[in-house]
Amino acid sequence: MRQLYILLVAISSLVGCSNLLELKAPNASVTAVRPVAGKGLLPNFEIDLHLSNPNDQELSLRGASYTLELEGNPLVSGVASKLPALPAYGEADVTLTAVPDVVGAVGLAQQLMRGANLSTLKYRFEARLDVAAALPDIVIEKEGTLDKLQSQKSR
Repeated sequence: MRQLYILLVAISSLVGCSNLLELKAPNASVTAVRPVAGKGLLPNFEIDLHLSNPNDQELSLRGASYTLELEGNPLVSGVASKLPALPAYGEADVTLTAVPDVVGAVGLAQQLMRGANLSTLKYRFEARLDVAAALPDIVIEKEGTLDKLQSQKSR
């Protein structure tokens, strides 16, 4: 009888773990990118995200790492540890602070000096959200052109 009880507990634990592994990535919208005072000559940037959780359970975010690239040039990156929990089927707004990548900024400046149209530049945003030690990171990737990002922002 005791062995049957242990077996049932083990099976229910595995079923619970499999539900955790089937988490869907939160949806993310970049709602704003703005310069703020930084250390040195270059400004830092704040990136506002609107996150929505499509899962039937709250996601407690332990941390995040993120990068923003323009035309393949790493422009800013950062990490955050104080993030709000995303309620089940809920939403939250997050502001991330990112530090500029000087080499990436120089590469972007060179492209702009060659006549690249700023509104048609391609951006790529990637964030890795740490949900829990036993689970893989949730990766959010957004790509597009700056003109599409501007039209999303004005909606």
